[in-house]
Amino acid sequence: MAPVSLMLVVLMIATSLAANWQANPNDCGKTYQGMNTMIIGGEPAEEYAWPWQVAMFKNGEFVYCGASLIDPWWVMTAAHCVDRCNLCKPEAYEFRAGSTSLTKDTDVTQKLQVSKIIVHPDFDFEDYYNFDNDIALFKMREPFTLTEDYRVNTICLPTGDMNDEFVIGQDAIVTGWGTLVWDGEEEFPDVLNEVVVPIYNQTQCDELVGDVTDNMICAGLKEGGVDACSGDSGGPLVAYPSNNTDQYYQIGVVSWGNGCGDPNSPGVYTRVTRYEDWIRSFFNTPTQESCKLDCLHGVASVRR
Repeated sequence: MAPVSLMLVVLMIATSLAANWQANPNDCGKTYQGMNTMIIGGEPAEEYAWPWQVAMFKNGEFVYCGASLIDPWWVMTAAHCVDRCNLCKPEAYEFRAGSTSLTKDTDVTQKLQVSKIIVHPDFDFEDYYNFDNDIALFKMREPFTLTEDYRVNTICLPTGDMNDEFVIGQDAIVTGWGTLVWDGEEEFPDVLNEVVVPIYNQTQCDELVGDVTDNMICAGLKEGGVDACSGDSGGPLVAYPSNNTDQYYQIGVVSWGNGCGDPNSPGVYTRVTRYEDWIRSFFNTPTQESCKLDCLHGVASVRR
């Protein structure tokens, strides 16, 4: 009887601890306990390696865009991933966390519906070749459940004064379900892929690809061969700051590029530090939105 009673006590304590555990915002950017996320490079990601990565679905179908979990209630992606004809229809969207596979669930997989869509007010839907301010936020109808072992977790947001923490040549990691083949027929994987892309010199990047603003950050190899590509849009570009190798920060949102992995053609990302105040202005703030949409003429507005 004694061993059974002891087991019951241990079980009750474990259950109580699990029930009382609450996510700590200071634990953002941490990955699954015991996971070695430093050995990577253009290959499928291990399960739970990037616990803030979420997949974007519209009307039940994957829309070939990624996103990142920046708060239990909020997901961040690229503005160009948003269908402007659905700006006033948040119920059309869902986001899926807790699995590297688009079709196979784990015991922590969650798929939640959206209650609000907020596209940056200065993003221009009308100009197809203008990717300035390419950032959007989705608020969930209910929060994602973060796990104590970081299998589902948020990514840290860098503050505006952290630009010096991420330097030219420093390795960053981009993840997504984008095509693995650019020349010829596209090949989209079921499993999340990851690749290392060094941060690129901003001036050189603008000289090479053009139209790079201060709201953007570039990453890639001069010789090419690794890059984000079609289907990776909206996904996170993450890196360790110079003074912290325990927590990743999201420094970019996959936005655009000239080709994929071509020499002297780095990928271009939305620079997250430029939008920290705008992003955080929605946290813990009740919003009442009115939405007017003229889809035919591409005129839409979402107002707080």
